[in-house]
Amino acid sequence: MLLILGYAYDIFNMGYSPWEMEGIAQPDYTFYSSVFNYAAGTYGGVLGGNYREYGARLKFFTSGSMTMTDENGDSIGVFSSNFVALDGLYAFSFRDVKVKAGPSLRYASLSPKIRGIAVAVVLYAYRDFTKDWGYFNVYASVDGVGYEALPVGLKRTPTSFRAYAGGKVRYSHLVGRIQGGYYSVGGPAISGSVGLEYDLLQFRVGYDSHYASLYGGYGRDRIAGSYFLIGLNYRNFTFSYAYNPLGLFGDRHVVGIAYNR
Repeated sequence: MLLILGYAYDIFNMGYSPWEMEGIAQPDYTFYSSVFNYAAGTYGGVLGGNYREYGARLKFFTSGSMTMTDENGDSIGVFSSNFVALDGLYAFSFRDVKVKAGPSLRYASLSPKIRGIAVAVVLYAYRDFTKDWGYFNVYASVDGVGYEALPVGLKRTPTSFRAYAGGKVRYSHLVGRIQGGYYSVGGPAISGSVGLEYDLLQFRVGYDSHYASLYGGYGRDRIAGSYFLIGLNYRNFTFSYAYNPLGLFGDRHVVGIAYNR
């Protein structure tokens, strides 16, 4: 049951948006939204925003229609697995460190008879440093540390979570990022990216060993974990697209839009 629980809530610990793939768990946009496909028939997304010191984030994922079979392999109906996480955030500063933190209510439905509800905590903290040659920042995040209120299995157990820390640097138009993390389902991981950043356009090439360890193997799976990201800024809007090959699980396409007044 621990294994079932871990994978059930672990679906929230993947990048739901282009900026989350770059380590930004809760962006400062006034409004942001993103959708992605994960494999054939599955999709998910995020919807969130900030007003003054308050923020909210909604994550969702659905497996699409799947056929349920009995022990003999005969079909007994069609169902879908659905996952929803609703986060409430409060932003504050501690010295020069900016923090966003709050509670998270998480729902997992693996089948019509297997459902769970959990309460967790999310936290994202970062600090920016501006220099004559550019800037750099450091950040850390904890996402999903919590406990079940309504268990997926026979008893309540902790939720799966991720914790990570990293830094980003910009010199002229060149940008780079390095990040280390730990996933309760998957263990330690490292990720990074390099690219170019202009006022109008940005481009990244990155790699995340967490995806590679879950989906890598042989043949085309060897490029699992890499991603390619392009962004376009127009007035107060930001449009982003990321391509993330996941080997035998297919190709993930992540599209995001954000508005910042």
